[in-house]
Amino acid sequence: MRLIYLVLASIFTVLTKALGTLGINEISSVGASCVYIANNFTSYPFNCKGHDIDYACRCSDLAFLGTVLICIDDNSDSPLLITNAYNYLIDFCKLQAHISYTLTGLAKIFNNATKYAIYPNDTTVNNVLLNPVLPNEPLFKVSSDSVERLLSHRVISTLFGGGLLSYWLTIVLIGLMNNMGVWCVPSGIQKMNGTVSKWIQRHLINPHLFSRNTNKERKSFLGKLVSVFVRTLPTRLESLIIMGYFILIIILCCIDYNLHYPNTIFIYKSCGKLVYIADRTGIISITQLPLLFLFAGRNNFLIIVTGWSYRAFNIYHKWIARFVWILILIHGCCYTAYSKQNNDYSARWSLEKWRWANTATICSGVMIILSFRAIRKIFYELFKVSHQALAIIFLIGCWNHCKTLGWMEFIYAAVAIWAFEHMIRLSKIFISGGVVIANCQAIIDCEYDVNKEKQENEDGVKHDTEDGCHTTQKAKKSNCNNRQENEVHSIRVNISHSGWWRVYPGCYVFLYFLKPAFFWQSHPFTIVESSSEETNDQLTMIIRVKDGLTKRLADFLCNMESFSVRIPVLVEGPYGTPIAFRNYQNALFIAAGVGMTISYTLAVDLARQYKAEVLRGNYKEEEHKIIIVWMTPRIGYVETFLSEVESLGKISGICFSIYITRDDEEQMVERLDNDDLSSTYQRIKNITANNIPGIQVSLGERPHLKNLVVEELNKIEGNTAVIACGPDSVNRDVRAATGKWHKYNNLNTHKVDYFEEELLW
Repeated sequence: MRLIYLVLASIFTVLTKALGTLGINEISSVGASCVYIANNFTSYPFNCKGHDIDYACRCSDLAFLGTVLICIDDNSDSPLLITNAYNYLIDFCKLQAHISYTLTGLAKIFNNATKYAIYPNDTTVNNVLLNPVLPNEPLFKVSSDSVERLLSHRVISTLFGGGLLSYWLTIVLIGLMNNMGVWCVPSGIQKMNGTVSKWIQRHLINPHLFSRNTNKERKSFLGKLVSVFVRTLPTRLESLIIMGYFILIIILCCIDYNLHYPNTIFIYKSCGKLVYIADRTGIISITQLPLLFLFAGRNNFLIIVTGWSYRAFNIYHKWIARFVWILILIHGCCYTAYSKQNNDYSARWSLEKWRWANTATICSGVMIILSFRAIRKIFYELFKVSHQALAIIFLIGCWNHCKTLGWMEFIYAAVAIWAFEHMIRLSKIFISGGVVIANCQAIIDCEYDVNKEKQENEDGVKHDTEDGCHTTQKAKKSNCNNRQENEVHSIRVNISHSGWWRVYPGCYVFLYFLKPAFFWQSHPFTIVESSSEETNDQLTMIIRVKDGLTKRLADFLCNMESFSVRIPVLVEGPYGTPIAFRNYQNALFIAAGVGMTISYTLAVDLARQYKAEVLRGNYKEEEHKIIIVWMTPRIGYVETFLSEVESLGKISGICFSIYITRDDEEQMVERLDNDDLSSTYQRIKNITANNIPGIQVSLGERPHLKNLVVEELNKIEGNTAVIACGPDSVNRDVRAATGKWHKYNNLNTHKVDYFEEELLW
C-alpha cells in the first residue's frame, strides 16, 4: 500500500507543480493582462521591426516596459499584487527574451515612464511609438478577462491530462488487487469459477479482438494485409482498456471551451479557436509523457505490482504513443494555421521553442512510422537504434519547447523515469558481474549428402562434437559454408556470472555480445534450468537463429574451427514475471520450437512444487498432472534439448509428447542408421523409439492444436493452467482452444486459466 500512496502522491505533486506554472501560484493575471495589452503590435507600434512575438526587442524597449509597468500600478490595489506582477514581467523577459531585470530596476523604469507617458488617444496607428502609454481602463478589463479565460483553459486542460493518468492508475489498481488475490488469497480466486466468470474468460479475457480464423491463410493481397493487421491487434480485454482511454481522450478534447469576445489576445475568433484546440491537445499530450516512458521500460515497477507481462505494457505503450502523436499532430497543425492567419508564420521560425517543437513533432512521426510491424520486422535493428535515438531527441525537443511555457514537471518526470530505467539496467549488469565470458556453440542440423560424407571420411577422421553432430571437421566446414537456412538452427550459450542472483522459472536476460560488429545490440534470451546439478552462477540459453544479431553470430561461429567460441558479454537481468502455478492442480504446456526453453523450466519447477505437496500429504501423486506438448520441425531440435528431454522422462507425473513435424520415420531411419557409432544418436534413437516412459514421440505429424488442447483438458480432473509458448499462430490456436473448452464445459466445476509466455529469441 505504501507504493500506491507513493504513486498517488507523485501524481498529485506533479499536477500541483504544473498548475502552479499556470496561474495558481506564479502567474499574475494583472501582469499578464498588461503584457498582452502592450504586446498588441497593431494598437501599440513600439520601436520594434518584428511582430508581436519579437520579445527580445520589446523587453529591451523602455516605452514597452513603461507601458506595462504603469498598467500594473494602475490596476493593482496592494503591494503584493504589484510585486507578483513585476515578478511575472521579470520571468517573462528572462524566458522569452533572455533579458534579466530586478525589482529595483523595474521600479526605476516605472518612475521614469510616468514622466513621459501619453494618453491612448495620442497614439497614432502605424507610426513608431516612442513613449509609454497610460492605461486604457475598458481595454484592461477586456484583456484581464481574456487572460483569465486562457489561463483557466490551460488549467482545465492540465487537469484533463491528470484525469487520463488517473484512468491508468485505476486500471493498475484493479491489476494490483487481482495480483494480490492470486498470490495472497489463491483459494478465493480459484472459487471464481461460475457461469459469469467463465463467460468473462471466454469473451473478454482470453480471445483476441477478432478471434475467428485469424490463422487462416488468405490468397489475395488485401486478405493477407487484413490478416497481418488483425494479428497485430491486442487481446479483447487489452483492446477494451485501450478503447476506454481513446474515448476519454476524444471527450476531453471536445468539451469545456470557454472562448469569449471581445478578446485582446486573439483578434479573430478563428484564431482563438485554433489556439484553444492547440493548447488542449498539446497540454494533454505533454501530461502523458511520463506514462509513455514508464510503460516502455524493462524495469517498469508496475510489472511487479500488477503481475502483467512486459509485453502487455509494451502494447499499451505503443497505443498510447499513437494517440499522443495524433494529439501532437493536431497541436502542431492548429498552431501552424493560427500563425498563418496571424501573418507571423515566418517570424515564428526565429523562436527556439517553435523550432524545437517542429523537431519533436518530426521525430515522433518517424518513430511511429518505423514502429509499424512490417517495417520493424524487416529493419528491426534500425528500428531499435533509431527509436532510442529519436526518443532522446524528442524529449530534448519537448524540454526546449516547454521551458518558456510551463508543464516542465511532466518533462522532469519523463526524464527521471528514463534515467532510473537506465540506472537499473546498469546496476543489473554490474550485479551480474560486468563483463563475463560466454561459451557459444553452434548447433547444426546435419542434413547433408550421406554418400558425400562417406567419400570425405576416407580422407578425414570422424569427430563427436558437443552438439552431437557426427561428421568430419572438413565436412562440417563445407556444410556450414553451403548450408541451408535452417542448418545452423540454434546456438547454445553457457555463461558463468557473479552468482549474486538465482535463476527462477521463466526468467530471461538481455545479452550484449561485445564484438565490434554488434556490441551495441541487446536481445532477451530465456534461461534454461540446468538438467544437472551445477552452481548458482551458471546460465544456459538456447538461442534460435533468426535474422540480424543471431544470424551474424551464427556466421561468426561457422568460421571457428570447432564451431564454438568464447565471447565477452554483458548480462542484464534477471527479468520476467513468475506465474502462481501452485494454485492449480494440473498444468498443460504447449510449446513450439525454442519455446521449449520456457516450458521446460516452468514444468521442472512445478514438478518440484507438486512433489513437495505430495510429501507433505496435501495431495496424492495421482491428483497432480503435468502435460507437455512440444512441436518441433526436425530432430535437430530434439538433439538441442537432449539432456533436458531425458531429464523430463525421469520425473514422475510428467507426460511429455513430442511432435517432429517435418522428419518422418523413413528419414529418421536413414539418418540414424548411418550414425550407429554416435552415442548422441543412440540416445536420440532411444527417445524416438518411445523407449523412455512418459515420453511419446510422433514423427512426420502435425497435431490439430485446438482439438488436442480440448481433448487433453477433458481428460484432466481439477483446476488447470494452460500455458502457451510459441509463435503467434500457435498461441492464438491455444488461446482459442481454451475459449472453446469454456464454451462447451460451462457447467464444469474445474477452473481452466490461460497463460501466455512470450517467445523470446
